[in-house]
Order: sequence, then structure tokens, then C-alpha cells
Amino acid sequence: MSAAQVIERMEAAHGYAIKSEEATSLLEHFRKTDEGGLYNTTNLPYRQLAMIQQNYVPIGWGSMDHSGDYVELAMFGPGSGLLKPFVKNFELHNLMLKAAGVTVK
Repeated sequence: MSAAQVIERMEAAHGYAIKSEEATSLLEHFRKTDEGGLYNTTNLPYRQLAMIQQNYVPIGWGSMDHSGDYVELAMFGPGSGLLKPFVKNFELHNLMLKAAGVTVK
């Protein structure tokens, strides 16, 4: 895969094109892993990708570590009535899908 292909796929999936240097840095990560490491989630460049994404979206990540414990959230707009004051972290995915009207089979 080339940096141009990474940029193209990121733009198709996320709606913004990353810089060539950023795409190259993601590719370098995969070149350092063995074939089995590619599908090992501990070897994927989550932190690196998050840091790149922060340049393009108004979201930041405090860390790459989390637990299933309660988190405090605030929400407004359609579906906001679904949110309890404290929600377990692992419940957020389905709560957001439900709020967005997305049904999962």
C-alpha cells in the first residue's frame, strides 16, 4: 500500500485527507510488524492515528486506555433523553447507535 492509497482511504472513510507525511508514518508502523502482528490489536497504531485525527476533527483523546467503569457525560439534541447521568463505558456504543436511529442485527 502507498501513502497515496492511505490518504485516499482515510478521505473516503472520514471525509478529510491527511498529509503525505502522516500517511507515511502510519505505513511505517505496519512495516515494522510481522505478518501476524498486523492483526494483533496491541500492535495497531491507535495512538498514532488518534494524534493524526486531532489535526482534522474537534475531538481529542486523553489516553488510549479505558475501563468499563462509569463515565460522566453530557449530551444534547435528538436522543439526549436516553442518557443517564452516569453510564458504563461499554454501554456508550449501543446508546449512541440507538440515539442515531441505527439498528444493529
